Amino acid sequence: MSTSYPGTIQTFSNPSGTSTLDSPDHAGLHTNLADTLGAAQAVMGTTAGTSVLKNFADGDFSTRINSSGVLQQTIQGTINSSTFGTPTVTGGTFASPSTTGTDSGTATLENKTLTSPTVTTPSVSSPTVTGTPVLDSDSAIPFYNDSISRQAIINGNFDVWQRGTSIAMTTADAYAADRWYCETATAATDKTVSRQTASNNGSYYSARVAAVEDVDELVTFSQALESQDSIKFRGQKLTLSFWAKAGAEFVTDNATLTCKIVTGKGTDEKVLAFTTSADAISANKTLTDTFVKHTITTTAAIASDITQVGVSFAFTHAGAGVTTNYFELSQVQLCAGSIALPFQPKSFAQELADCQRYYYRFGADSAIRCAILGNTWDSAGRFAVNVQTRVQMRATPTVAIYSGDGWRGISTHLTGVANVGSIGSPNSVAISDNGILLKWTGADATDFPTYSSVAVWGRFTADAEL
Repeated sequence: MSTSYPGTIQTFSNPSGTSTLDSPDHAGLHTNLADTLGAAQAVMGTTAGTSVLKNFADGDFSTRINSSGVLQQTIQGTINSSTFGTPTVTGGTFASPSTTGTDSGTATLENKTLTSPTVTTPSVSSPTVTGTPVLDSDSAIPFYNDSISRQAIINGNFDVWQRGTSIAMTTADAYAADRWYCETATAATDKTVSRQTASNNGSYYSARVAAVEDVDELVTFSQALESQDSIKFRGQKLTLSFWAKAGAEFVTDNATLTCKIVTGKGTDEKVLAFTTSADAISANKTLTDTFVKHTITTTAAIASDITQVGVSFAFTHAGAGVTTNYFELSQVQLCAGSIALPFQPKSFAQELADCQRYYYRFGADSAIRCAILGNTWDSAGRFAVNVQTRVQMRATPTVAIYSGDGWRGISTHLTGVANVGSIGSPNSVAISDNGILLKWTGADATDFPTYSSVAVWGRFTADAEL
Protein backbone atom coordinates (compact mmCIF):
# COMPACT_ATOMS: atom_id res chain seq x y z
CA MET A 1 0.00 0.00 0.00
CA SER A 2 1.08 3.65 -0.42
CA THR A 3 1.24 6.12 2.46
CA SER A 4 -1.78 8.27 3.41
CA TYR A 5 0.52 11.11 4.65
CA PRO A 6 0.32 14.11 4.40
CA GLY A 7 -3.47 13.87 3.90
CA THR A 8 -3.85 11.97 7.16
CA ILE A 9 -1.53 10.53 9.75
CA GLN A 10 -0.16 7.19 8.47
CA THR A 11 -0.59 4.29 10.92
CA PHE A 12 1.65 1.21 11.05
CA SER A 13 1.03 -2.32 12.31
CA ASN A 14 3.99 -3.30 14.44
CA PRO A 15 4.85 -7.07 14.39
CA SER A 16 5.10 -8.96 17.64
CA GLY A 17 7.86 -11.38 18.60
CA THR A 18 5.87 -14.34 17.31
CA SER A 19 4.65 -12.71 14.04
CA THR A 20 5.56 -14.33 10.75
CA LEU A 21 6.95 -12.41 7.78
CA ASP A 22 3.61 -12.42 6.03
CA SER A 23 1.50 -11.15 8.97
CA PRO A 24 1.83 -8.27 8.93
CA ASP A 25 3.34 -8.21 5.49
CA HIS A 26 7.01 -7.46 6.06
CA ALA A 27 7.66 -6.04 2.58
CA GLY A 28 4.50 -3.89 2.75
CA LEU A 29 5.55 -2.49 6.11
CA HIS A 30 8.89 -1.39 4.66
CA THR A 31 7.09 0.16 1.68
CA ASN A 32 4.74 2.16 3.93
CA LEU A 33 7.64 3.40 6.07
CA ALA A 34 9.64 4.43 3.02
CA ASP A 35 6.66 6.15 1.35
CA THR A 36 5.75 8.03 4.52
CA LEU A 37 9.30 9.18 5.14
CA GLY A 38 9.58 10.35 1.53
CA ALA A 39 6.30 12.28 1.82
CA ALA A 40 7.50 13.95 5.04
CA GLN A 41 10.75 15.01 3.34
CA ALA A 42 8.81 16.49 0.43
CA VAL A 43 6.68 18.58 2.78
CA MET A 44 9.47 19.74 5.07
CA GLY A 45 12.09 20.45 2.43
CA THR A 46 15.86 20.37 2.70
CA THR A 47 18.78 22.70 3.52
CA ALA A 48 19.57 22.67 -0.22
CA GLY A 49 16.56 24.88 -0.91
CA THR A 50 14.04 22.40 -2.27
CA SER A 51 11.33 23.27 0.23
CA VAL A 52 7.60 23.55 0.36
CA LEU A 53 7.32 25.38 3.71
CA LYS A 54 10.73 27.02 4.18
CA ASN A 55 14.44 26.60 3.62
CA PHE A 56 15.83 25.30 6.87
CA ALA A 57 19.32 25.57 8.20
CA ASP A 58 20.68 23.04 10.66
CA GLY A 59 18.90 23.45 13.99
CA ASP A 60 15.84 25.28 12.54
CA PHE A 61 12.34 24.11 13.32
CA SER A 62 8.97 24.64 11.67
CA THR A 63 6.17 26.64 13.27
CA ARG A 64 2.66 25.55 14.19
CA ILE A 65 -0.28 27.55 12.75
CA ASN A 66 -3.88 26.56 13.37
CA SER A 67 -6.71 26.52 10.82
CA SER A 68 -7.46 30.20 11.58
CA GLY A 69 -3.94 31.23 10.66
CA VAL A 70 -2.92 31.92 14.29
CA LEU A 71 0.69 31.23 15.16
CA GLN A 72 0.88 28.69 17.98
CA GLN A 73 4.57 28.75 18.66
CA THR A 74 7.06 30.56 20.90
CA ILE A 75 9.66 32.12 18.61
CA GLN A 76 13.19 32.95 19.66
CA GLY A 77 15.96 34.39 17.56
CA THR A 78 15.69 36.51 14.41
CA ILE A 79 12.85 36.69 11.90
CA ASN A 80 14.15 37.88 8.52
CA SER A 81 12.26 39.34 5.55
CA SER A 82 8.84 38.58 6.97
CA THR A 83 5.51 40.29 6.33
CA PHE A 84 3.08 40.74 9.21
CA GLY A 85 -0.50 41.66 8.38
CA THR A 86 -2.49 43.25 11.25
CA PRO A 87 -0.62 41.42 14.04
CA THR A 88 -1.56 41.80 17.69
CA VAL A 89 1.38 41.33 20.06
CA THR A 90 0.59 41.11 23.76
CA GLY A 91 3.47 41.33 26.20
CA GLY A 92 7.07 40.68 25.32
CA THR A 93 9.87 42.90 24.09
CA PHE A 94 10.86 44.07 20.60
CA ALA A 95 14.57 44.91 20.59
CA SER A 96 15.79 47.20 17.76
CA PRO A 97 12.92 46.52 15.33
CA SER A 98 13.03 48.14 11.88
CA THR A 99 9.79 48.81 10.00
CA THR A 100 10.11 50.04 6.42
CA GLY A 101 7.92 50.69 3.41
CA THR A 102 4.16 51.10 3.28
CA ASP A 103 1.90 48.50 4.81
CA SER A 104 -1.89 48.63 4.55
CA GLY A 105 -2.18 46.47 7.64
CA THR A 106 -2.62 47.80 11.16
CA ALA A 107 -0.26 46.67 13.90
CA THR A 108 -1.48 46.76 17.50
CA LEU A 109 1.28 46.53 20.11
CA GLU A 110 0.07 46.13 23.69
CA ASN A 111 2.10 46.35 26.91
CA LYS A 112 5.49 46.02 25.29
CA THR A 113 8.82 47.80 25.13
CA LEU A 114 10.40 49.03 21.90
CA THR A 115 14.13 49.48 22.31
CA SER A 116 15.88 51.77 19.81
CA PRO A 117 13.29 51.32 17.04
CA THR A 118 13.82 52.72 13.53
CA VAL A 119 10.59 53.62 11.71
CA THR A 120 10.75 54.71 8.07
CA THR A 121 7.83 56.60 6.40
CA PRO A 122 5.52 56.10 9.39
CA SER A 123 1.88 57.06 9.79
CA VAL A 124 0.90 57.24 13.45
CA SER A 125 -2.59 58.31 14.50
CA SER A 126 -3.15 59.81 17.97
CA PRO A 127 -0.13 58.22 19.70
CA THR A 128 0.47 58.59 23.42
CA VAL A 129 4.14 59.38 23.99
CA THR A 130 5.75 59.58 27.42
CA GLY A 131 9.21 60.49 28.62
CA THR A 132 11.38 62.68 26.37
CA PRO A 133 10.98 61.33 22.83
CA VAL A 134 13.33 62.56 20.10
CA LEU A 135 12.36 62.25 16.44
CA ASP A 136 14.90 62.54 13.65
CA SER A 137 16.21 66.04 12.93
CA ASP A 138 14.16 66.39 9.74
CA SER A 139 10.87 65.63 11.47
CA ALA A 140 10.87 67.43 14.80
CA ILE A 141 13.01 68.57 17.69
CA PRO A 142 13.10 67.30 21.28
CA PHE A 143 10.02 68.22 23.29
CA TYR A 144 12.02 70.55 25.53
CA ASN A 145 10.36 73.48 27.28
CA ASP A 146 11.41 77.06 26.54
CA SER A 147 13.53 76.25 23.49
CA ILE A 148 13.77 78.53 20.47
CA SER A 149 13.56 75.40 18.32
CA ARG A 150 10.26 74.58 20.04
CA GLN A 151 8.82 78.09 19.72
CA ALA A 152 10.71 80.90 17.96
CA ILE A 153 7.85 83.42 17.94
CA ILE A 154 7.63 85.94 20.78
CA ASN A 155 4.10 86.92 21.89
CA GLY A 156 2.60 84.29 19.61
CA ASN A 157 -0.53 84.16 21.75
CA PHE A 158 -0.86 87.97 21.79
CA ASP A 159 -0.78 88.41 25.56
CA VAL A 160 1.35 91.59 25.59
CA TRP A 161 0.17 94.95 24.17
CA GLN A 162 2.44 97.62 25.67
CA ARG A 163 1.65 100.16 22.93
CA GLY A 164 -2.10 99.92 23.55
CA THR A 165 -4.85 97.43 22.81
CA SER A 166 -6.05 99.09 19.60
CA ILE A 167 -3.54 100.59 17.19
CA ALA A 168 -4.84 102.73 14.31
CA MET A 169 -2.45 102.79 11.36
CA THR A 170 -2.00 106.56 11.39
CA THR A 171 1.39 105.79 9.91
CA ALA A 172 1.52 103.26 7.11
CA ASP A 173 3.90 100.95 8.99
CA ALA A 174 3.93 100.47 12.75
CA TYR A 175 4.34 97.96 15.57
CA ALA A 176 1.08 96.94 17.22
CA ALA A 177 0.95 93.97 19.59
CA ASP A 178 4.45 93.54 20.97
CA ARG A 179 6.91 92.18 18.36
CA TRP A 180 4.25 92.28 15.60
CA TYR A 181 4.64 94.76 12.72
CA CYS A 182 1.80 95.88 10.47
CA GLU A 183 2.47 97.36 7.03
CA THR A 184 0.01 98.98 4.63
CA ALA A 185 0.29 101.01 1.45
CA THR A 186 -1.23 104.14 2.99
CA ALA A 187 -1.89 105.45 6.48
CA ALA A 188 -5.52 105.50 7.61
CA THR A 189 -7.43 105.24 10.88
CA ASP A 190 -9.77 102.61 9.42
CA LYS A 191 -6.89 100.14 9.28
CA THR A 192 -6.31 98.81 12.79
CA VAL A 193 -4.70 96.07 14.84
CA SER A 194 -6.64 95.37 18.01
CA ARG A 195 -6.75 92.97 20.92
CA GLN A 196 -9.79 90.71 21.04
CA THR A 197 -11.03 88.18 23.57
CA ALA A 198 -10.15 84.85 21.98
CA SER A 199 -12.82 82.26 21.26
CA ASN A 200 -10.56 79.21 21.03
CA ASN A 201 -9.19 77.10 23.88
CA GLY A 202 -5.70 77.94 25.07
CA SER A 203 -5.82 81.65 24.24
CA TYR A 204 -6.89 84.61 26.36
CA TYR A 205 -6.55 87.11 23.50
CA SER A 206 -6.29 87.13 19.73
CA ALA A 207 -5.02 89.82 17.34
CA ARG A 208 -7.49 91.30 14.85
CA VAL A 209 -6.05 92.92 11.71
CA ALA A 210 -8.76 94.99 10.04
CA ALA A 211 -9.04 97.11 6.88
CA VAL A 212 -12.54 98.51 7.02
CA GLU A 213 -12.37 100.86 4.06
CA ASP A 214 -13.57 100.58 0.50
CA VAL A 215 -10.03 100.59 -0.90
CA ASP A 216 -8.32 97.53 -2.38
CA GLU A 217 -4.99 97.50 -0.56
CA LEU A 218 -2.45 94.97 0.72
CA VAL A 219 -2.10 94.64 4.50
CA THR A 220 0.80 92.60 5.96
CA PHE A 221 1.22 91.47 9.58
CA SER A 222 4.65 90.01 10.37
CA GLN A 223 7.36 89.16 12.88
CA ALA A 224 11.09 88.90 12.18
CA LEU A 225 13.58 87.01 14.32
CA GLU A 226 16.90 88.57 15.25
CA SER A 227 19.76 87.44 13.04
CA GLN A 228 21.57 85.79 15.96
CA ASP A 229 18.49 83.60 16.46
CA SER A 230 17.71 83.06 12.76
CA ILE A 231 21.04 81.36 12.03
CA LYS A 232 20.23 78.68 14.61
CA PHE A 233 17.73 77.19 12.15
CA ARG A 234 20.23 76.56 9.36
CA GLY A 235 20.08 73.00 8.07
CA GLN A 236 16.55 72.42 9.38
CA LYS A 237 13.07 72.65 7.97
CA LEU A 238 10.65 75.00 9.72
CA THR A 239 6.95 74.61 10.41
CA LEU A 240 4.55 77.49 11.06
CA SER A 241 1.27 76.72 12.82
CA PHE A 242 -1.50 79.10 13.86
CA TRP A 243 -5.21 79.44 14.51
CA ALA A 244 -7.15 81.89 12.35
CA LYS A 245 -10.64 83.10 11.60
CA ALA A 246 -12.14 86.04 9.66
CA GLY A 247 -15.01 88.51 9.70
CA ALA A 248 -18.09 88.02 7.52
CA GLU A 249 -17.00 90.53 4.85
CA PHE A 250 -13.51 89.00 4.66
CA VAL A 251 -15.04 85.55 4.13
CA THR A 252 -17.45 86.84 1.48
CA ASP A 253 -15.15 89.18 -0.44
CA ASN A 254 -11.75 87.53 -0.16
CA ALA A 255 -11.38 84.58 2.19
CA THR A 256 -7.71 84.00 1.35
CA LEU A 257 -4.93 84.70 3.85
CA THR A 258 -1.40 84.41 2.40
CA CYS A 259 0.95 82.86 4.96
CA LYS A 260 4.72 82.76 4.56
CA ILE A 261 7.99 81.73 6.16
CA VAL A 262 10.50 84.19 4.72
CA THR A 263 14.32 84.15 4.73
CA GLY A 264 16.92 86.82 4.09
CA LYS A 265 20.64 87.55 4.19
CA GLY A 266 20.75 90.90 5.96
CA THR A 267 21.02 91.76 9.65
CA ASP A 268 18.11 92.49 11.98
CA GLU A 269 15.69 93.76 9.35
CA LYS A 270 11.91 93.71 9.19
CA VAL A 271 10.34 90.93 7.12
CA LEU A 272 9.33 93.03 4.10
CA ALA A 273 12.78 94.67 4.12
CA PHE A 274 14.88 91.48 4.18
CA THR A 275 18.01 91.66 2.04
CA THR A 276 17.86 88.95 -0.68
CA SER A 277 14.38 88.05 0.51
CA ALA A 278 12.98 84.65 -0.50
CA ASP A 279 9.87 82.69 0.44
CA ALA A 280 10.89 79.44 2.11
CA ILE A 281 7.20 78.57 1.84
CA SER A 282 4.12 80.54 0.79
CA ALA A 283 0.60 79.17 1.05
CA ASN A 284 -2.91 80.54 0.71
CA LYS A 285 -5.29 79.54 3.50
CA THR A 286 -9.06 79.87 3.22
CA LEU A 287 -10.54 81.29 6.41
CA THR A 288 -14.01 80.88 7.89
CA ASP A 289 -15.79 82.73 10.69
CA THR A 290 -14.60 80.19 13.30
CA PHE A 291 -11.07 79.48 14.51
CA VAL A 292 -9.33 76.69 12.58
CA LYS A 293 -5.73 75.51 12.95
CA HIS A 294 -3.47 75.83 9.88
CA THR A 295 0.11 74.69 9.24
CA ILE A 296 2.79 75.20 6.58
CA THR A 297 6.28 73.68 6.33
CA THR A 298 9.28 74.84 4.32
CA THR A 299 9.95 72.74 1.23
CA ALA A 300 13.65 72.49 2.06
CA ALA A 301 15.98 72.99 5.00
CA ILE A 302 17.15 76.54 5.74
CA ALA A 303 20.34 77.23 3.76
CA SER A 304 23.70 77.74 5.44
CA ASP A 305 23.99 81.39 4.32
CA ILE A 306 20.64 82.54 5.72
CA THR A 307 20.85 85.21 8.43
CA GLN A 308 17.20 86.21 8.77
CA VAL A 309 13.96 84.31 9.29
CA GLY A 310 10.46 85.72 9.67
CA VAL A 311 6.77 84.95 9.26
CA SER A 312 4.06 87.02 7.61
CA PHE A 313 0.30 87.04 7.09
CA ALA A 314 -1.17 89.18 4.32
CA PHE A 315 -4.41 89.89 2.50
CA THR A 316 -5.63 92.35 -0.07
CA HIS A 317 -8.88 94.13 0.73
CA ALA A 318 -11.39 93.21 -1.95
CA GLY A 319 -15.00 94.18 -2.38
CA ALA A 320 -16.86 96.91 -0.51
CA GLY A 321 -16.62 95.59 3.06
CA VAL A 322 -16.29 98.42 5.57
CA THR A 323 -17.23 96.84 8.91
CA THR A 324 -16.13 93.18 9.27
CA ASN A 325 -13.25 92.93 6.80
CA TYR A 326 -10.64 91.48 9.13
CA PHE A 327 -8.77 88.33 10.10
CA GLU A 328 -7.79 87.19 13.61
CA LEU A 329 -4.81 85.13 14.75
CA SER A 330 -3.90 83.25 17.91
CA GLN A 331 -1.36 80.60 18.97
CA VAL A 332 1.17 81.45 16.26
CA GLN A 333 4.16 79.10 16.52
CA LEU A 334 7.33 78.57 14.49
CA CYS A 335 9.28 75.42 15.32
CA ALA A 336 12.12 73.41 13.85
CA GLY A 337 11.25 70.27 11.88
CA SER A 338 8.42 69.22 9.59
CA ILE A 339 5.85 68.47 12.30
CA ALA A 340 3.48 71.09 13.74
CA LEU A 341 3.98 70.46 17.45
CA PRO A 342 1.26 71.45 19.95
CA PHE A 343 1.35 75.15 20.80
CA GLN A 344 3.88 75.96 23.55
CA PRO A 345 2.37 78.64 25.84
CA LYS A 346 4.40 80.83 28.17
CA SER A 347 3.43 82.53 31.40
CA PHE A 348 2.47 86.20 31.04
CA ALA A 349 5.53 87.17 33.10
CA GLN A 350 7.88 85.32 30.75
CA GLU A 351 6.18 86.68 27.62
CA LEU A 352 6.36 90.24 28.97
CA ALA A 353 10.07 89.90 29.80
CA ASP A 354 10.79 88.59 26.29
CA CYS A 355 8.90 91.54 24.77
CA GLN A 356 10.68 94.09 26.98
CA ARG A 357 13.96 93.18 25.33
CA TYR A 358 12.58 95.06 22.31
CA TYR A 359 10.20 97.64 23.79
CA TYR A 360 9.91 98.93 27.33
CA ARG A 361 7.13 101.17 28.60
CA PHE A 362 7.57 102.96 31.89
CA GLY A 363 4.32 104.28 33.29
CA ALA A 364 0.80 103.88 31.98
CA ASP A 365 -1.12 105.60 29.21
CA SER A 366 -3.45 107.28 31.68
CA ALA A 367 -2.95 109.55 34.69
CA ILE A 368 -1.51 106.65 36.70
CA ARG A 369 2.27 106.82 36.55
CA CYS A 370 5.13 104.90 38.12
CA ALA A 371 7.61 106.17 40.67
CA ILE A 372 11.31 106.14 39.88
CA LEU A 373 13.62 105.79 42.87
CA GLY A 374 17.39 105.93 43.22
CA ASN A 375 17.71 109.64 42.48
CA THR A 376 20.83 111.75 43.05
CA TRP A 377 22.04 115.34 43.08
CA ASP A 378 25.45 116.17 41.64
CA SER A 379 27.85 118.93 42.64
CA ALA A 380 26.57 121.20 39.87
CA GLY A 381 23.04 121.13 41.26
CA ARG A 382 21.66 118.79 38.61
CA PHE A 383 19.05 116.21 39.58
CA ALA A 384 19.36 112.77 37.95
CA VAL A 385 17.19 109.67 37.93
CA ASN A 386 18.62 106.30 36.89
CA VAL A 387 16.10 103.79 35.52
CA GLN A 388 17.23 100.18 35.24
CA THR A 389 15.29 98.23 32.62
CA ARG A 390 13.96 94.86 33.76
CA VAL A 391 15.88 93.00 31.04
CA GLN A 392 18.82 93.98 28.88
CA MET A 393 17.43 95.48 25.71
CA ARG A 394 18.37 94.22 22.26
CA ALA A 395 20.27 97.44 21.47
CA THR A 396 20.56 100.98 22.75
CA PRO A 397 16.92 102.10 22.61
CA THR A 398 15.28 105.24 21.31
CA VAL A 399 13.64 106.96 24.30
CA ALA A 400 10.43 108.96 23.96
CA ILE A 401 9.49 111.22 26.90
CA TYR A 402 5.79 111.89 27.43
CA SER A 403 5.14 115.38 28.76
CA GLY A 404 1.44 115.87 28.06
CA ASP A 405 0.24 115.07 31.57
CA GLY A 406 3.38 116.36 33.26
CA TRP A 407 6.14 115.00 35.43
CA ARG A 408 5.96 115.38 39.18
CA GLY A 409 8.34 114.97 42.08
CA ILE A 410 7.38 113.83 45.55
CA SER A 411 9.33 113.35 48.77
CA THR A 412 6.49 112.42 51.12
CA HIS A 413 7.55 108.78 51.33
CA LEU A 414 10.82 109.87 52.94
CA THR A 415 10.26 113.02 54.97
CA GLY A 416 6.54 113.58 55.28
CA VAL A 417 6.77 116.84 53.29
CA ALA A 418 4.22 117.73 50.65
CA ASN A 419 4.45 117.17 46.93
CA VAL A 420 7.26 118.90 45.12
CA GLY A 421 4.78 119.43 42.31
CA SER A 422 5.25 119.76 38.57
CA ILE A 423 8.87 119.58 37.50
CA GLY A 424 8.58 119.52 33.74
CA SER A 425 10.08 116.89 31.48
CA PRO A 426 13.73 115.83 31.82
CA ASN A 427 16.19 118.20 30.15
CA SER A 428 18.42 115.37 28.89
CA VAL A 429 18.53 111.59 28.61
CA ALA A 430 21.55 109.28 28.71
CA ILE A 431 20.77 105.83 27.28
CA SER A 432 22.33 102.38 27.31
CA ASP A 433 20.91 98.93 26.57
CA ASN A 434 20.25 98.23 30.24
CA GLY A 435 19.39 101.62 31.71
CA ILE A 436 18.18 105.18 31.11
CA LEU A 437 19.48 108.24 33.00
CA LEU A 438 17.01 111.15 33.12
CA LYS A 439 18.39 114.57 34.10
CA TRP A 440 16.92 117.88 35.18
CA THR A 441 19.17 120.95 35.11
CA GLY A 442 18.93 124.68 35.68
CA ALA A 443 15.63 126.09 36.88
CA ASP A 444 13.91 122.68 36.65
CA ALA A 445 16.40 121.20 39.08
CA THR A 446 15.74 123.93 41.65
CA ASP A 447 12.13 122.74 41.87
CA PHE A 448 13.41 119.85 43.95
CA PRO A 449 14.05 120.39 47.64
CA THR A 450 17.50 119.44 48.87
CA TYR A 451 16.50 116.06 50.23
CA SER A 452 18.73 113.04 49.77
CA SER A 453 16.16 111.28 47.63
CA VAL A 454 13.00 112.24 45.80
CA ALA A 455 10.54 110.00 43.90
CA VAL A 456 9.74 111.10 40.34
CA TRP A 457 6.51 110.35 38.53
CA GLY A 458 6.20 110.35 34.74
CA ARG A 459 6.07 108.33 31.52
CA PHE A 460 8.52 107.31 28.82
CA THR A 461 9.14 104.46 26.40
CA ALA A 462 12.36 102.81 25.21
CA ASP A 463 12.25 101.22 21.73
CA ALA A 464 14.92 98.74 20.60
CA GLU A 465 12.85 96.91 17.95
CA LEU A 466 14.24 95.70 14.62
